[in-house]
Amino acid sequence: MEPAELDNLVTAARTGDPEAIARLCEHFYPKVFRFMLNRMPSREDAEDLAGDTCLRVLRSLPEQKGYFPAWVFRIAANIAIDTHRHGRERRELQMPENTGETLAEEREKESGILPHQLARAVKALTAEQRDVIHLRFVEGFNAGEIAQVLGKSAGAVRALQFRALESLREALATQIGVGHEP
Repeated sequence: MEPAELDNLVTAARTGDPEAIARLCEHFYPKVFRFMLNRMPSREDAEDLAGDTCLRVLRSLPEQKGYFPAWVFRIAANIAIDTHRHGRERRELQMPENTGETLAEEREKESGILPHQLARAVKALTAEQRDVIHLRFVEGFNAGEIAQVLGKSAGAVRALQFRALESLREALATQIGVGHEP
C-alpha cells in the first residue's frame, strides 16, 4: 500500500468510515498475525492477539502519532509483552509460515541454504533479534521505524540486526558449512 493511500485510509478511519476501517484491518491483520506467530506458542494465540491488536489500534486512532505501521507494530509488541507478563508461558516458538522462505529465497539460490535450515537458525536468535529480523526483512521496515516499534534507538536496532545476522551466519556455518566471506 502506498504511503498516500495509507494516510488517506487512516484519516478516513479516524472519522469512523467503515470501509476505511475494514481496509486498514485487512491490510495489517496478516502482518500483525505473522509478527505474533513469531512470539506466541500457538497459532490460535497469535490469531487472538492479532485481533486484539486491530481492536486496540481502532480504539486508539485518535491518539496515533508518528509512522502508522510502526505505531501498529508497537501496539502489537506491547500486547505480546503484556500477555507474557500475565502468565502465558512461551512453550515452543513458531516462525511465521513464510519467514524462512522469505529470508531464504535469494540465499538458497546462491548457497543452497534450505528454508528449514534458515528457520532453525532464526529460532536460535533472541526474541529481540527475531523481532528485528522479522520487521526488517519480512515487513521491510528501516532502522528508525523498527526503533519506534521496539522503543529503542535506531543505533541499538542496527546493533541488534548486526548481531542477529552474525548469529545467523554462525548457526548456518555450523549446520551446513557456510562460512564467513573474507
